[in-house]
Amino acid sequence: MENNQEQIRQSFSKLLAQREVEQRTVSFPFDAVASVFEFQEGRLFCIDVMDSLGKVWSFIGMFHNNEELGKCVSICLHQFPVEKELKANDEITFTERPQQEDTRTLEQRTVSFPFDAVASVFEFQEGRLFCIDAMDSLGKMWLFIGMFHNNEELGNCVSICLHQFPVEKGLKDNDEITFERPQQEDTRTCKRFKVEIKRMIRLFGHDI
Repeated sequence: MENNQEQIRQSFSKLLAQREVEQRTVSFPFDAVASVFEFQEGRLFCIDVMDSLGKVWSFIGMFHNNEELGKCVSICLHQFPVEKELKANDEITFTERPQQEDTRTLEQRTVSFPFDAVASVFEFQEGRLFCIDAMDSLGKMWLFIGMFHNNEELGNCVSICLHQFPVEKGLKDNDEITFERPQQEDTRTCKRFKVEIKRMIRLFGHDI
């Protein structure tokens, strides 16, 4: 009985609202998830989850304050709602698996831009998560997650989580990443870009 209660304590569920389905992001009042997370306002974190078919997904979460919910956790579900054909009032449940707990941060997979550098593309909305569909030079599509926030060094800025992109591309310090916006119109919740890499040339371990 004790084990069952512990398992329930480490699970949290939500009936999806229509807006959450459309934006592919689900939000929980922090009280509902306090047994699993420690609130750190503005921090992005990674959630590796396994669905009922054994497929592994990587979601991005963020701690923030919401006018309606107060302290809360928002989790971007990426393509999950699309592939699963989720609709309003469908219930989604997260159950923690302590034996496979993942404490990785996103610092090495996140790029930040001063808002002045991207003001022609984005409208600053502090704390808001948004999606970026990006195509690389090989034609492969990537889904990145961005967040508007205030940084002590940069002021208003945009941070973009690149997920597995830096790993698969073998990115290193001083490599340059460029987001190029296509001509077609974007939706409010998902921007479309081409993403290109310019690598720093290295000779005998030195940048040249």
